[in-house]
Amino acid sequence: MKWHLTQLGAREKYLYPRIINNKGRLGSFSTDMWFRGIDSLPLTGKYARLKTRFHSDLDSVNVNTKNLSSLYRMIKPYTGNSFDKWVKQGESFGNWATKQIEKAGLSSDDYIFGYTCGSLEIAKLARERNVKMVLGQCDPGFYWYDIQKAEAEKWVTDNLDLYIPNKVFKDRVLNEWSLANTIIVNSIHSKQGLINYGVDENKIKILPLVSPMLSENIFDETKNIKHKINILFVGNISFAKGFPYYAEAQKILKNDKRFEFYAVGDMHIPSEVIQKQNWNIKFTGRLNQEELSEFYKKSHILVFPTLSEGFGQVQLEAMAYGLPVIATNKCGDVVVDGVNGKIIESCSSKQIVDAILEITTNETAYNEISKKALETVEKFSFPIIQAKFWEIFK
Repeated sequence: MKWHLTQLGAREKYLYPRIINNKGRLGSFSTDMWFRGIDSLPLTGKYARLKTRFHSDLDSVNVNTKNLSSLYRMIKPYTGNSFDKWVKQGESFGNWATKQIEKAGLSSDDYIFGYTCGSLEIAKLARERNVKMVLGQCDPGFYWYDIQKAEAEKWVTDNLDLYIPNKVFKDRVLNEWSLANTIIVNSIHSKQGLINYGVDENKIKILPLVSPMLSENIFDETKNIKHKINILFVGNISFAKGFPYYAEAQKILKNDKRFEFYAVGDMHIPSEVIQKQNWNIKFTGRLNQEELSEFYKKSHILVFPTLSEGFGQVQLEAMAYGLPVIATNKCGDVVVDGVNGKIIESCSSKQIVDAILEITTNETAYNEISKKALETVEKFSFPIIQAKFWEIFK
């Protein structure tokens, strides 16, 4: 029994091919881009992301790639709105991936794996050949777009269609869900999102993501919170991530000079909204891993106010640096309330402020929560998540 994996992008840091290759069951692995040995190249902007298109755990694997055409699409992207682009990209990749799987050869006990919107063609192949199709679902499905649209309506008045999936996109995803034998999600929240749109709950399996394991011990047991406290937001700066509530929390605390609020990530909120709201946040833009690491080291708390999230690996990233995390319950179950951070309701700047003040009441309490945050990372190690994966498919 072999697995044939397809993957657009560096999703989940190539978790599934790594798990399956470790077991010796990787029949083929096809992805849009794969670059060995480019870490030292002075790539900037969007091209710096090419350095993430490789994983040392798969160094010995013969990876099928379409590097040239994918690089061309970075230079000259598909036209149309985001949903049209995703469908065009998914169709192109799915047709190409189907050919790679057929070249590798399929047996009746094989599995085919792909991610949502890039897998309709391989799902049809799986049905034709009577092999099992496994679909990776990174987000809570259409529920995420419902939330994004509803939240956008609170802050903007124009171009709301940008937040609404069109029929072509929705039909493609619905067909993938229907054809899949198993759908892997990363949280209870995502599972419920799919059930709400009619997906059979028996085919949905939950697998958390893997925590980053740092090669150095960077935990500071005596981090000072008396004079300056850096509050951090990491991720796409968008409505669905709950960013406006993070920014509004800063307004509530603006007279407390201990607190500095930072936001790391790409901007997905119209500039006129940022200007109108006069949010006093220090925006850094997207950072590379080394730069982000330095931010984690000098920060004290991560706020993850998402309104809907497939998992939220940033929670584990922050905890790997000993940061307590303030998160909603609309994501992966990482935070234990009062132990390694605080769980808050979504859409509540006041609860963000209350959680920040509670965590920073005194240094002894803060450092104890920080230690528990660091211990949490071990519970999401690669061996543990790998074992959970094979428990699903035993």
